[in-house]
Amino acid sequence: PRLSRLSAGFARAEQPRDLSPVIKLIVREFAGARLDTKQDADLILPVEPHAFGVAISNLLRNARTHSDAYAPVDVVCGSGRAISIANDGPVIEAHYFHDSAQNSLRGSTGVGGTGLGLALVKAVMGESGGTLELRSPRRDSDQGFEARLSWP
Repeated sequence: PRLSRLSAGFARAEQPRDLSPVIKLIVREFAGARLDTKQDADLILPVEPHAFGVAISNLLRNARTHSDAYAPVDVVCGSGRAISIANDGPVIEAHYFHDSAQNSLRGSTGVGGTGLGLALVKAVMGESGGTLELRSPRRDSDQGFEARLSWP
């Protein structure tokens, strides 16, 4: 039901909204997440707050699932309109998340899950005109996983 609502235009806001309170609330409620908002971050985005919250929450859960339970999850609101969520867990092979033709971006990584969380994030980003970039290892590291959301 969530994916069908997203593909029906649920995620795109008519007017861009300041989503910094949404991300602050979600990160504060998520144990072990650290938020770093850069001076030039722009979180006025063309996304409905609920859909944005679903995307951020799913990425935080994925980062926790694929990492040590006590390791921090880094959330960086970077230059411009970009958000990065990363962990220091083991490297995940690229073929598990690079097949964008699939509705579910999930392979068999040995961790439970259906891949629906990443599919929802992908739908939110597509509907709102943004992009989702997945990489492992994370930037500037030889380990971890990173999801980067960006909007023009």
